Amino acid sequence: MAASSIVSWIWAHFDRVVDAVARSLVDGRVLTALDRAWSEGLWKSLCATLDRGDEAALMCHVLSVYDRRLPRQIEAGLSVAQELLMAECAELGDARRVASIFARLRRGMIAAGGGEGDDARKFRAVFDASNDAVMLLTDDGFFDCNLRTLELFKIEDRARFIGRHPADYSPALQADGSDSKVGAQRWIDVAIARGGAEFDWLHLRADGEVFPAHVMLSAFDYGGRRALQATIRDLSERERSSRVIREREGQFQAIFEASNDSIMLLDHDGFFECNTRTLEMFRVGSVAEFIGRHPADLSPPTQPDGRDSRMIATAHIDAAYADGSVRFEWVHRRADGDTFPAEVLLSAFELRGERVLQATVRDITDRKLVEAALKRSKEDAEAANRVKSLFLANMSHELRTPLNAIIGYAELLTDEALESLGARDRFIPDLNRITSASRHLLILINDILDLSKIEADKMRLLASTVDVPSLIDEVVGTIGPMVGINSNRLRVRLDPTVGLMTTDKTRLRQLLFNLLSNACKFTENGEITLAVEPQSWEGIDGIGFEVSDTGLGVAPEQLGGLFESYVQGEASVHATLGGTGLGLAISRRIARLMGGDITVRSTLGVGSTFTVLLPLTLEVTDERVVDDAEL
Repeated sequence: MAASSIVSWIWAHFDRVVDAVARSLVDGRVLTALDRAWSEGLWKSLCATLDRGDEAALMCHVLSVYDRRLPRQIEAGLSVAQELLMAECAELGDARRVASIFARLRRGMIAAGGGEGDDARKFRAVFDASNDAVMLLTDDGFFDCNLRTLELFKIEDRARFIGRHPADYSPALQADGSDSKVGAQRWIDVAIARGGAEFDWLHLRADGEVFPAHVMLSAFDYGGRRALQATIRDLSERERSSRVIREREGQFQAIFEASNDSIMLLDHDGFFECNTRTLEMFRVGSVAEFIGRHPADLSPPTQPDGRDSRMIATAHIDAAYADGSVRFEWVHRRADGDTFPAEVLLSAFELRGERVLQATVRDITDRKLVEAALKRSKEDAEAANRVKSLFLANMSHELRTPLNAIIGYAELLTDEALESLGARDRFIPDLNRITSASRHLLILINDILDLSKIEADKMRLLASTVDVPSLIDEVVGTIGPMVGINSNRLRVRLDPTVGLMTTDKTRLRQLLFNLLSNACKFTENGEITLAVEPQSWEGIDGIGFEVSDTGLGVAPEQLGGLFESYVQGEASVHATLGGTGLGLAISRRIARLMGGDITVRSTLGVGSTFTVLLPLTLEVTDERVVDDAEL
């Protein structure tokens, strides 16, 4: 596997690896075409060496730029190239051969440097710039090392390192319990005999700390003697990272298996992993039976809307790959044919260099049952409310007729009592109470019946041409006595441009009377103002009727409920003044039936302002009658 696999990997990732090495050469400069050309040549020479064993061309390419590059730049490029390859060698194999090639490159650079001139200083710099600890040794012990060696072993200077044996920087025993001195010598003998050796080893720093390392030994001739280059890479960080990764994988696996949701991993070929909950949810016997299936295989042929499941599933998968995630509701099918509703989340992520999806499926059968029950309850309640409203609307005649009779007879008896001096003092007070109570009860019944008509779609509007100034005079005349009850004053501001409008005159009079009577009721020794002027909103031309007072006002937390049926403001006030709490609710519903609306502004203890906006022309159609949701 080895060489051909590595070469194939290099060519498959050629642009990326060339760019990585080229950027390592920059050393504070701007990246140039020459940097990229040298990097391309390095990788091509490496491929030739791996394919045919031709190291001469590789060495020539590396040495050809000594007159134009600093040694540390060359070493940086070689280090990046080696790290990229070594990262893949674990998968592709032949790591020892790759390490040996780079070791010989560095030895050749050191040997080519000889002497004490500029070249020697250059190659010393290359030697010291390596990211790995590099040491040279013979039978007499170490005779040279780079700066990284001193850092790695926490040694102050080279003099303290020279002459030491590798076993001096090892604990007494290795991880397998073997003697370090015996083991070190055995590896040295193997490397000299075979030309190189590679192994993992426990090393010892000068401060007594033990750390894991990967060691590469390469044999070479030095002054007529056989010597070794030892390249050591500290694996402490890798071990820590591996431990963290293992811990995280364990945590992920625990979460993966403990989830109450089904979790599946899939790629373009189908599912390739799932948790235990998936097997339970879809009633599949084993993971092996599940692997390879397409999401559409876990679905009925069509979804509830009639669309093809496979086609829609594929569309959702494409959307998740494109957007990163997608959430939707879906009907799934278990292995035994039973179907169930589910909520699905598809999330895209990278796994081993490939874009894949995680599908999280939650069975929402119980939630759907609750939603259906709530919907039925709501529909039942709405139907019952409509029946009630329809009943009350149809009872209009039956409810009003007896009350009108009571009022009529009470007024008739009052007239007769007034003609009889003996009966006047005895019966007039009681008859007045009967008449007053009956009229009050009639007002309440009228409010309830009006609301019921609206809710039962029984209220219809009659549009006619209305002279607004005349209607205002009529309303002011009617409300006059009520204004004086609490010693209030009524002011009218009528814009002279206001004239005719087409609307339901009866309902407009009712709106204004309701608002003015409320103002009179909740204001004492104050001022009530009725202002009428042209208004436009949302492209509609109309008229605004504004009723303001200097009365009790409404607290902010109560404003939201003013227009709700049977809701009153301050309880203590309404307990004294009475009322059903329907007047404002009916007024707003009538205003909306007429194509307008009512709004309110109020400050507690200062007063309130109610504004009715109505269009100049009322279009009376079936669509004008709105439902409860709008109201």
